[in-house]
Amino acid sequence: MFTVKNLKTGLFFILMICLLGSCASTGAGNRAPGWVENPSDGYPDSEFMTAVGYASNRQTAENNAVAALTKIIRQTVQSETVSTESLSTVDVSEAELAWEKARSIDTYVKTSSELTVTGIVIQDVFVTSEKVPTYYALALLNREDVGQIYKRRALETETAINEKITAAKAEKGPLSAYRVMKEAALLAEENDGTLDMLAVINKDLRKTVDPAYGSAAAVEELARQFLDATRVFVDVRGDDTGRIAAAFSQRIQAAGLKTVESGSADTAALTLSVDVALEPMDIESENKYIRFVLTGALIENVTGKEMEKYGTNGREAHVTESEARARALRTLEQYVNKVNLLSDLQ
Repeated sequence: MFTVKNLKTGLFFILMICLLGSCASTGAGNRAPGWVENPSDGYPDSEFMTAVGYASNRQTAENNAVAALTKIIRQTVQSETVSTESLSTVDVSEAELAWEKARSIDTYVKTSSELTVTGIVIQDVFVTSEKVPTYYALALLNREDVGQIYKRRALETETAINEKITAAKAEKGPLSAYRVMKEAALLAEENDGTLDMLAVINKDLRKTVDPAYGSAAAVEELARQFLDATRVFVDVRGDDTGRIAAAFSQRIQAAGLKTVESGSADTAALTLSVDVALEPMDIESENKYIRFVLTGALIENVTGKEMEKYGTNGREAHVTESEARARALRTLEQYVNKVNLLSDLQ
């Protein structure tokens, strides 16, 4: 007897057969679809980007198709002509323009080598009717739909970049401003990659996006200007030899900042204030012991904000007090050379 239960079961199997038929066509006497040999067959290049992958199983064929389309996009990004945009917010020299062009090329290389493409779908799968079948998969990217995704992403990131640029300019201290502007530059570098992708996927949509900040190189230049305006006065107390002050000064200069002498301390944006204590220890031993303590901070003068803190302590020994003191100073120098000083500038 034919029951409702049997009817439901029959409908279920019919539905599954229809679904499977829409997902993959077989070669049971049928010719392969045109896209197997010509991926753009039925998918004009003006509207779509396509690629075909094949393998002995469906999953690998689909993965190969996605990889093939990703490779096409990667190669297109790499081969695009790098055009240097002028920095609209700052006056630039010829040397700076050359630097910007090199920076743009570096962005292109990074974009293409770390490429992850949003919006690739498997449009169709064909299976041959051979005893050991071959699966063909068609990977497809809709230029309009995916282009809109990248455009929206670029505009959202541009808003975040512009907000950070405004915030950086509102900062009172140049180092604080630099750090915010550096965050904006990193976002702008990411957005350059997004815009590179948009140019490959949909050139017309790319033409509609004109970031107010210009380019990552333009934002990087603004950050560099804040850094260039940052001067540091190194004030070390408790070390008459000057060795600790010299060690800190070398680290600061290596980070790209300039130091000033005590006579120009009022022109400094930052003060590196450090206290060093070297004290003999009363220990019953043949050796003489020196206890050392270093505490310090990098202070933004206009705000009084402590940008970084430093500190270490310990002891050194030798048969003479003078050599124990020298050892303590060497240990402190080693600490300064290894301390995480201005790491975000290096």
